[in-house]
This record gives sequence, structure tokens and C-alpha cells, in this order.
Amino acid sequence: MDRRTRWMRWGAVGAAAVVALAGCGGGDEPEPSASPAQTDPEPTLSNDEFATNAADTAIEFVALTDRAFADLEVPPELYELTTDEIAANIAADVDEYLQQGYRLEGSSALINITPLSVQPSAEDSAVVSLEACLDTSGSQVVDGSGQPISGGGSERRPVTFEVRWQNDMGRVVATAFPGTSGDPECV
Repeated sequence: MDRRTRWMRWGAVGAAAVVALAGCGGGDEPEPSASPAQTDPEPTLSNDEFATNAADTAIEFVALTDRAFADLEVPPELYELTTDEIAANIAADVDEYLQQGYRLEGSSALINITPLSVQPSAEDSAVVSLEACLDTSGSQVVDGSGQPISGGGSERRPVTFEVRWQNDMGRVVATAFPGTSGDPECV
């Protein structure tokens, strides 16, 4: 099943749930009707657009993280693209690389990015959960003399991201390496 078909199915399931729950008032008094001023505005982006924007944010996050370990300093853009806690953890890891005389050469790539959920929360806001495969075969860690410490092999690892999209900007608010994936190419 292709990605568009999957999203259309999720959209249909979500619409059915909204219709089913709409009649659940539970009381004897009739539900007050919402005036246009009381309703939340419809999202200006579709779920597919939110998911695409979130995937682009995750790709940029990985590129900036690679740059941090290559340049041995956290790029200012990374602080804008993620939470203070995640940026601080990356900064601590970069400091450790610096102390050990290591740096990253090359870059990694996110492949097979799959949206797991899209939860619009306002007109231009959503929280998007993604699953992807981080392919680090194009990068390696080297020591101060340029000798490889690790990497260079065909290493793929499942990774998840939670991206908050708001005001035309994405922020990675959570990321994890779950250990398993639904992607057979990412083991």
C-alpha cells in the first residue's frame, strides 16, 4: 500500500471516529451548538503536508547533528530546530568527541521515512510522529590523525522522531532509537 493510500485510510478512520463521537453528549440537555467564533479553525495544511514538512525537519536535524560532530561545535540553527534538552545532550556528546580527539567524516541519511501519526492541533499546527531508518554507511568517526574509529560499513538503525509543526516551522521535540522497526531494510 503506498503512502498516499495509507494516509487516505487514516483520514477515513479519523473522520469516522469524529462522526461517531459527535453524537456522544451523554446528558439530558441538548449539546450547545458551536458558533463560528467558538470553533477551532480548520488546519491550513493537509495531513500529508504536515507529514512532509515534519520529514524535512527530521532530515535537516540529522544534517545539523552530523555537522555538529564534524565541526565539533553545535550549529546555532540546531538550537532553533530542537528543544533545549536535545540540543544540550548533543552539545555534551560533541564535547566528549572533542576531548577524545574524535570527529565525524561524511554524513548519514534518513531513508524510508514513514509518518506514524499526524495530530493537527490548530490552524497551522500539528504534532507528527515519524519512523525512519538512519543509514550511517556514508560516515565514519576518525581520531585526531584521521584514522577510522568506527563507521564506513553498512549500518542502518531504526529511529523515531516527534516533530511539532507550528507557525511554518518544525521542531524536533523527541527522538529515540527503538531497536526494532517495521522496515525490513532497517535492521
